[in-house]
Amino acid sequence: MRELGAANMEDVLEQEPDAALGNGGLGRLAACFLDSLATLAIPAMGYGIRYDYGIFKQQIVDGYQTEFPDYWLTYDNPWEIPRHDVRVDVRFGGWVREYTYVSYVSSLTVVTMMANSAMSGREVKWSKQ
Repeated sequence: MRELGAANMEDVLEQEPDAALGNGGLGRLAACFLDSLATLAIPAMGYGIRYDYGIFKQQIVDGYQTEFPDYWLTYDNPWEIPRHDVRVDVRFGGWVREYTYVSYVSSLTVVTMMANSAMSGREVKWSKQ
């Protein structure tokens, strides 16, 4: 650790925050699936949810698990390409009323924005196309 300029592990952790990406069950499975498709050079797209505060940080406080925001986007994400032209409404709560049309009643609407992230795969030779 001294070679890294750190006196102890806390110094290392302060300099290298964990983004906590793809660490949860289905998220990890999806990441592996996309990596396999990229490695096999099979064109594919996947959709996920990118939370501004990662999954969360966990600490034990007074004997109980306590969650805190994970500020993993402090310096932005250099691997994402924002798609400001693609936005999707996501509704939470409420219910759907269906007659000759569909309406959403008492729901909270959050406007989302798409972003592209490349999956390189293992030993993939990139073309200029």
